[in-house]
Amino acid sequence: CRIYKMISNDSNLLTGWKAIADFFQRHPDTVRAWHCKDPMPVYKINSEYCAFKTDLKEWMEKYLQKNKNLCG
Repeated sequence: CRIYKMISNDSNLLTGWKAIADFFQRHPDTVRAWHCKDPMPVYKINSEYCAFKTDLKEWMEKYLQKNKNLCG
């Protein structure tokens, strides 16, 4: 798919749950649990999960705001 080839060269793109978890400096199971609780902007392309760093940063800011009471 031509679109996948275009975005796969984007340095802003993370491919796979491990890369997404590394971005957050967390274990992949933790990040997938977050995703189940509050879906992240993660896309499945050719059986691989992908996300853009900029989208994840924005998601995390909103996630922290919604859950600030849980953090103390």
